[in-house]
Amino acid sequence: MSGATEANGVIELNGGLTDLVKPAIRAISAYDGGHGAAAIRLDANESPFDLPPEVKEELAAAVTTIPCNRYPDPGARELRSLLAEHAGVAPEQVMIGNGSDELIQIILSVFGGPGKRALIHPPTFPIYALAAAWSSTEPQAVPLGRGFSLPAAEIIAAMAGGRGVVFVCNPNNPTGNGYPEADIEEILAAGLSRGWVVLLDEAYAEFSGRPSAVRWLDRYPNLAVLRTLSKAFSVAGLRIGYLAAGAPLVRELWKAKLPYNVNVLTQAAAAAVLRRKEFFLDRVRWLVGQRERLADALAGMDGISPHPSETNFVLFTVEGGRARSLYEGLVEAGISIRGFFGDPALRDCLRVTAGRAEENDLFLAKLADLAGRKG
Repeated sequence: MSGATEANGVIELNGGLTDLVKPAIRAISAYDGGHGAAAIRLDANESPFDLPPEVKEELAAAVTTIPCNRYPDPGARELRSLLAEHAGVAPEQVMIGNGSDELIQIILSVFGGPGKRALIHPPTFPIYALAAAWSSTEPQAVPLGRGFSLPAAEIIAAMAGGRGVVFVCNPNNPTGNGYPEADIEEILAAGLSRGWVVLLDEAYAEFSGRPSAVRWLDRYPNLAVLRTLSKAFSVAGLRIGYLAAGAPLVRELWKAKLPYNVNVLTQAAAAAVLRRKEFFLDRVRWLVGQRERLADALAGMDGISPHPSETNFVLFTVEGGRARSLYEGLVEAGISIRGFFGDPALRDCLRVTAGRAEENDLFLAKLADLAGRKG
């Protein structure tokens, strides 16, 4: 063993346990969501609303009736049926995960690996690149274009000479913008002809008003559409994501899923939420109004330019190198938003999640004090 010595039959690692770690893992840092501990948290794209009392009561009753000594249904049949109905697909086209992060990991464990590549358009959700490293898939960055536009031609060109997974986040986190359907279809068609799976992440779909790409599943068997209940349905803490794809693709992914990946209480909570989905979609419509109010107010502040958003957050650019000072001033006031100080593409940007009306009011008032108003 390289870097190891043996004394009295005991192997000692000269470099410590890191000698045993794959180089791809040593080269990355663990994911840090950057969540603050402030009184007002507008940093993590969560819903500001907890579950309503009637859902909490149903969950409390479930705790008393569900046999916790028994394993959960590994097929999550009731939940998959409800998710399929919500997404407009058949149950055999649905797979659920312990958050969408797990499903990203599964996709790469099945379609990635040594000799394969993951095409990623930064700035975007960092878990794509991390999961590529976990699975020994080579991550290849194809950066967003001017105005955070999708570089469809460059992504298609990057497919040459290999296979793997293309990640497209639509609408994109952290930039907030969506992409033209024609560009996405070009990527799907090229991937189909060249042997690439395309994972289209629609985590913020409920806020965008766009039709879901699930309507393309019959046309593109290489398409997997990733969704989550964390953002629109107030269950980020319970971790429930799902994926819709053609039944043959789902069958292959199922082989890489841990048998009991979603526990009984999470399955019960997700089912309770989906049975009341119109209540949550009303909340989504209200939050979209708050997002627009935030964007309008930010546009009226000196040296601040909000970017278009189809999500539950607004990314904004701060002129004059003041992003960090504004961020720190908000933290001192007990308001946590998201900064991107280690990312050159977003160095002058901050991101704020739409919260409750009173939280948004306090954020805007404090930021106006720090930044000033135009005119």
